[in-house]
Amino acid sequence: MQGKVVIVTGGAKGIGRHAAHTLAKAGANVVIADADAERMHKTLGEIQQINREAIAVPTDVRDEKDVRRLVYDVADRFGRIDALINDAGIVPHFNWGIPRWPRVRYLSKDFWDSVIQTNLGGTFL
Repeated sequence: MQGKVVIVTGGAKGIGRHAAHTLAKAGANVVIADADAERMHKTLGEIQQINREAIAVPTDVRDEKDVRRLVYDVADRFGRIDALINDAGIVPHFNWGIPRWPRVRYLSKDFWDSVIQTNLGGTFL
């Protein structure tokens, strides 16, 4: 991965954060794309401490304009994109932080639409 440019959506926490760290340790230049600016910048700082080039780009993967801006920002900075980790997603947490989906009868249409727009639409964009 030495010198490769990798975008990690959902890179501020969880699996995305771990992927960003692992890629940076393997020599990649990491682009952290996330809607959570505070956590995203924390992860950015951690990666920069291991002397890897990394940038943070606030991105809502449900918004086509945000995704286009992400791609243009990365292309302007690095000249290319070698890999993409699509990790942005919604996972509800119930029962003391354990990921678990509620029964369908408890899901609102708005929540379901948000899940589909993020988990599927974000990957498409």
